[in-house]
Parts: sequence; structure tokens; C-alpha cells
Amino acid sequence: MDSHVKFRQALNLPFHLLSDPDLSVSKEWDCYRVSTNEEGTTTEWVRRGHWVIDEAGKVIDAQTPVKANESAQLAIDKL
Repeated sequence: MDSHVKFRQALNLPFHLLSDPDLSVSKEWDCYRVSTNEEGTTTEWVRRGHWVIDEAGKVIDAQTPVKANESAQLAIDKL
């Protein structure tokens, strides 16, 4: 997505950002959730997570769920 490219360039991020509009990655990586409350209302949501992937494409760390304010430090600690 163009917005992701612009955001990445503006912040000089050394990694790619993922857009998952059809939720296929969220479902594959076990972050997609469906819950039903007592009244029968169903809610779909994506649980926050992060994955650190090395240069060879190997996942070296996975944090799910992860709190937004802890994510960056946890990833840095694994690097």
C-alpha cells in the first residue's frame, strides 16, 4: 500500500509493514479471534502480536499477545 511505503520512508524504517485487509495472515498466524457475548453478539478482532524475522526468513521471536508499549523493547532484546 502506498500509505505504508510513505510511512516507512518518513520514519526511515528498516523493515516492511504488513497490510492484511482480508485477514489471511492474521488467521494463518493465529491472531484472528471471534468471541460471542452472553447476548449472542459476535465480535471479530485481531490480537496484537509481533514477530522478529531474521535475514534468512527464520522467525526468531514471536510475542502474541503483546502490549504496544512493550513490543519494541521485546523485539530489540531478541536482536
